[in-house]
Amino acid sequence: MASPKITNRLSSAFPPPLVVFGYIFLAGGLYLLLSGYLIAGLIIMLIGGITGFTFNGVQINPDKKVFREYSSYFGIKIGSWRDFSEYPFITVMILRESYTIRTRTLLESKVTEEGYKVVLLNHTHQKKLTIAKVKGKEIALEMANDLASKLPVEYADYNPPISAQTRARRR
Repeated sequence: MASPKITNRLSSAFPPPLVVFGYIFLAGGLYLLLSGYLIAGLIIMLIGGITGFTFNGVQINPDKKVFREYSSYFGIKIGSWRDFSEYPFITVMILRESYTIRTRTLLESKVTEEGYKVVLLNHTHQKKLTIAKVKGKEIALEMANDLASKLPVEYADYNPPISAQTRARRR
């Protein structure tokens, strides 16, 4: 029996404030549509739908030992399948993502999200592919170990080689 594909939605394709505007455009477009402005309502709803419902993620097929990074537009996933041979290791890393919101009055608000990410690594640990983002370390470790047992990868601690130039800077 074939095992199901593993699909992890990683993030929205647009920053959070733009996603909110997308939802507002959807509501405004629906209002215009119901008010009799068919073409304008549909165009505004399309713009709102694209900004509100476009996501990026990773999909894994354990049976075929392939994965793809995808962009999802209204639930349609677009991306090419690739083999796991480039990424023989899997690990868990700390995730810190932040973005800044600025207003016209030059007020700034910085939002930081913290958590953990499950990452595929190449042989040198220089190239990384995030395959999942979660809040808890235990959940991330459990997910990484589960994927390591299903895929042709092994769990490894993140340990990239340090170049001579970097070593010289640290002294």
